[in-house]
Amino acid sequence: TLRTSVGNQHMNASITESPPDSPPDSPSRKSKARSIGLRSALRRLARTPRQRPGCAEQYDSTLVEPEGEQRQWVVYSCNQIYPEFALIYERCSPDQLEGTDQPAYWDLSRTRIFGSVYPQYWMHTQTRTQFHDMYPGHQFLQTIQSLADNTWKDKRTRDRVGTDGLRIPKGDPRGDMPSGIRVLSAWRIESSEMWKRYRGFAERVAERRAKPCTDLQVKSVLRLPWVARRRLESSINEVYLWHGTKVRAALAIAQHDFRIDLAGSGAGTMYGHGAYMAESSTKADEYAQDEDGYYKGVFALLLCRVCLGKAYYTTSRNPDAGDKVKAGEYDSTCGDRAASANTYREFVVYDADQVYPEYVVLYSRGYASDEDNVRNLAQAPFQMQLPVYWRNTHLNPYSESFAQQFKARQRTYDLIQKLVEGTSTWIGAKVVDARRVESSQMWTRYVDFKATLHDSSDGGASQLRRFSSPNELDGNLEKGHALTTVIMQDHDAECVISLDNFDSSINELLLWHGSTPEAVASIAKEGFRIARGSNDTAHGARFG
Repeated sequence: TLRTSVGNQHMNASITESPPDSPPDSPSRKSKARSIGLRSALRRLARTPRQRPGCAEQYDSTLVEPEGEQRQWVVYSCNQIYPEFALIYERCSPDQLEGTDQPAYWDLSRTRIFGSVYPQYWMHTQTRTQFHDMYPGHQFLQTIQSLADNTWKDKRTRDRVGTDGLRIPKGDPRGDMPSGIRVLSAWRIESSEMWKRYRGFAERVAERRAKPCTDLQVKSVLRLPWVARRRLESSINEVYLWHGTKVRAALAIAQHDFRIDLAGSGAGTMYGHGAYMAESSTKADEYAQDEDGYYKGVFALLLCRVCLGKAYYTTSRNPDAGDKVKAGEYDSTCGDRAASANTYREFVVYDADQVYPEYVVLYSRGYASDEDNVRNLAQAPFQMQLPVYWRNTHLNPYSESFAQQFKARQRTYDLIQKLVEGTSTWIGAKVVDARRVESSQMWTRYVDFKATLHDSSDGGASQLRRFSSPNELDGNLEKGHALTTVIMQDHDAECVISLDNFDSSINELLLWHGSTPEAVASIAKEGFRIARGSNDTAHGARFG
């Protein structure tokens, strides 16, 4: 549908400017030319600033360098060229390029964030009903660790505090400045409602910013693999940024999204009340905190998609920066303290819909004095205090009580049905109702019992006991695995019943217990009651 006029055809090819790291007479020119659209076997080049006829046999092509003009390479044999890419184009003025009358394939509705209902790499990419799931990061864990390493900078600011909670003294005499972080666990958040709000904000930015927004060259984007950078819509300055916080706060954001009215309380208000983000993992780590109890020594980062749009750029403190955004002149603030104080850039947004917290990252800090200990901790299995797919996963079951039941989602139904079919020896059964039980009282009792199983056999050594698994008991390791575990391993079950939160060293398994509907309802509310020394048991006492 595009008009083109190629004019007369010539038995030569001209290619403009080579990459700066490859000189014109380099042998690598043969492969470099592919990215420009042609395979061209130039081999030995004759270099000249003037026009000249075909070269003698000691050369294979000519590089023409007229003063003040584009360089060109000339070849003299049709066998010297392979037309690997064919392009059709039309000439136009800069004004036409910036206009809206463009071919349909540049329509925003067909690209990146606007290209489909949900990101193509999500598990829910084709789902049409509401969902809110967290998927463990087995596949992207190393990518997140690499991004944290590559955006770490050995530089502290006044926001950095030591292990005593006080600002680190000059010279860091106690070695309180971390040398890096070690990712313990990570999850991807897939939420239809949060994505809908985020996508809506991005569409509004695209509508009011006719020209592409200035590229801010965000390091947390530049250090990502190319396949991950392609997810982002650069025309509206969509980027990935870090946000540091506490573990439970990160899990709460994953469940309920950001709250701008609470944001900035830990980061201060240098650029007004908003959500403060960083391109450097070091700066984000300054805002992260651990907490007493289960998550002592564990910190949290959120790796967020952020739609920065048109950013207000400043190198100095400006508590009124948010007013410029509210007035519609800008969409976010870029506070460049790297330019003015040789520290870090921070990015601030003032609308919760402007941020999509896509990844939750839990980590430990590494210090020069204990690198070996941190490395061992990173290699050890890390388990959440509560299953990550629980609605109350962000709460502390020892201090915040809850007793709720949630109707199972379709994915949970599907897995339970597979478990029924895969573990039954009779005709089969169809699951008609399923609910997930979340009880802080029952869970803490269960966790405390698990802790007793971990008591070491020598009465206090740090090495945990390991018990023989079911398939080891008869001496044949190939058979005898728990059927429920095998089925969950064969299916994508992590967002439904997470195997990551099962402790295999103490044979923690998922098993069935059959009873009446009334008894099941009572157990779900109050827990099991095991009779001792009486006949008051529905299952009898065949094995005690």
